[in-house]
Amino acid sequence: MSLLCFVPTQICHAAVGAYQPHTRELDTQLMTSCAVIVDSRSGASKESGDILLAKAEIRAELGEVLAGKKSDFVADGETVVFENLGLAIEDVVCAKLVYEKFKSTAK
Repeated sequence: MSLLCFVPTQICHAAVGAYQPHTRELDTQLMTSCAVIVDSRSGASKESGDILLAKAEIRAELGEVLAGKKSDFVADGETVVFENLGLAIEDVVCAKLVYEKFKSTAK
């Protein structure tokens, strides 16, 4: 049985657990029936078992979506999978935001 039957339509599923080419958390049917976006196309195409094992199409990078460069990557009613392998710059930016929030409230 595929995980697809348990995932509601019109949601964004964040996949963060499978970060090696031989591991996966989502099955082929789910990965090939959803719009897949990634944090890094180059990283995901080498490291994401979910994408590699399913031979899933990467429709966009998160940066492209946020910048408005890829607004047509998902059809109406389609489920989105965000495959996040993690980028060091994301960690640095988050740490900076947390630190700035702490400084502004710790007076």
